[in-house]
Amino acid sequence: MAILELEEGRKKALAELISYKATAKQLDADVEKFRAKATEWERRAMVAIRAGDDEAAKTALREKKAAEVEAAKIEHDKHEAASYAIQLNRSRKDFETKLQLKLPVSRSGSRKSPPHREHAGFATRPTSFPAPRWTWPSRSTATSTPSGR
Repeated sequence: MAILELEEGRKKALAELISYKATAKQLDADVEKFRAKATEWERRAMVAIRAGDDEAAKTALREKKAAEVEAAKIEHDKHEAASYAIQLNRSRKDFETKLQLKLPVSRSGSRKSPPHREHAGFATRPTSFPAPRWTWPSRSTATSTPSGR
């Protein structure tokens, strides 16, 4: 694999890991929200039972069950995302290892980071140009032509 492909793969895996962390936080918040809803519906069911309203108690218990099911679904999604994140992290580490093996070693023993343009297939341009070996003719000599006209 080319160095740029490895670097791009590493960056992509890292970006997806960062995205996963944000998603995991949101999923945690959603699970807590549905657990709180389930607790609230259970409290309402208990109040309805004490009041002797069986229909309200049944409705509250159905809502509690629905909130618990939703929390379980989100928890399952979170575990799937966590296993995917583990795979992404392994992939990122593999890219980094391969990238370290492909980078040239400097005299100090550390690996050099390649210039981006050089490895992208573009010709690099010097930052300063050397002085020209010739000079432009002055205006007085520029009016006369070499052919003698």
